Amino acid sequence: VNIAQELARERPNLTTPISVSKEDISKLNSINPNRFDVKKINLYNKYDRDILAAMEELKSAGESPNPKLIKGLMLTETGMIPRKNSKGFEGFPQTKMKFVRDVNKKYGQNFKKSDLYNAKQSAKFIHYMLKAQKRSRYVNDTKEALAAYNWGMGHWKKYKTGKKPLPKETSDYVKLISAFAR
Repeated sequence: VNIAQELARERPNLTTPISVSKEDISKLNSINPNRFDVKKINLYNKYDRDILAAMEELKSAGESPNPKLIKGLMLTETGMIPRKNSKGFEGFPQTKMKFVRDVNKKYGQNFKKSDLYNAKQSAKFIHYMLKAQKRSRYVNDTKEALAAYNWGMGHWKKYKTGKKPLPKETSDYVKLISAFAR
């Protein structure tokens, strides 16, 4: 069973709690030691209502979002503290405006820079960004979409065509989000 089938089978419904627990932190830290802090559980769970509200809106629009996958990505990208990093990636999704414009064009959305710092809007953006990643001929499943999201489609394409090795950081990133999403 590939990761996409596994995640689809275990896809939480929109009433499933997406809160991070002490057990989750222990599991995630076994993949990437000391990445998450049990003392920050309240921060990690601060935006759950916003994320679930976004999932409801996506579902109403005919989409099939996975709230745990999206929260796992937000958690792994930012620790639930949206900011701009030294490379210019911003907000909860840790993305740039050129990618926001691509998602807006592909899916008829109107995400703005300020939305990257809004948990609800960011959750919706992340859903569409992963959906866009999955449309690539170099992406076969959710695991690969996460890798392409993290590393960039250009690097992912080079990996898939044998021109570049997969970095451990990207491999760990996929493992962290997949573990939380299960």
